Amino acid sequence: MAEKSAERQLREQQIESYGRLMAGLSHDLKNHLGIIRESGGLIEDMVEIHGKSLPPALAERLQKMTATIEKRVGMAAEMLHHLSSFAHRADSPESSVLLGDILREEAAFLQRFAKMKQVELHIEAEEEVALITSPTLLHHLIYRVSLFALEQLQAGERLTIAVEAAEKSGNSQTGENGAGNRGRICFYGRETALDGKAIIREYGYALAAVKGEVMVEHSRIILEFKECKSQKE
Repeated sequence: MAEKSAERQLREQQIESYGRLMAGLSHDLKNHLGIIRESGGLIEDMVEIHGKSLPPALAERLQKMTATIEKRVGMAAEMLHHLSSFAHRADSPESSVLLGDILREEAAFLQRFAKMKQVELHIEAEEEVALITSPTLLHHLIYRVSLFALEQLQAGERLTIAVEAAEKSGNSQTGENGAGNRGRICFYGRETALDGKAIIREYGYALAAVKGEVMVEHSRIILEFKECKSQKE
């Protein structure tokens, strides 16, 4: 037992180290993006001031270039925002999180895998459901189930991942933190029915570690979490 406890502590320290490294990297990259954006803005100002003295074709190309720089910097800044949030999830082994926030962060990284499969990724995360759990382990589980679901879909299909607030469980006792409420993250395709039996076999034990369970219901893979609390309550 002592060896397992020491190994678990080592794993938590490892994840914390990865988180701090990513957080530091994202901070530095944000600074670089700021310089790139400022440089693009200076070029745009110069074109506006001296545009009449430049050949029209060159002025047009410079305007398109600065517009592209601004667009790409904006996209990269949004990605870094999610990366920074993801990195700081490792600050604490267990904390209170909103399932919707976790899913939106995860979606920023899953888009690449969905594009590789030519699958449209649709996120529904408006429902504000809170859960006290391990944020890094929850991220890991959403990632693994998402890749599993993507592998079952064909090009041109759509994968929807949605946060839902389930009804109170009649067999559970409601505590101060809203125990007895349940939150769900559901995965389903528009045309293809998802087979989640392998997920149940492979990740059922891991879901128990984040106070949840995995099930298949009406061709949907569902991660259901106990002791959740709706922010609307």
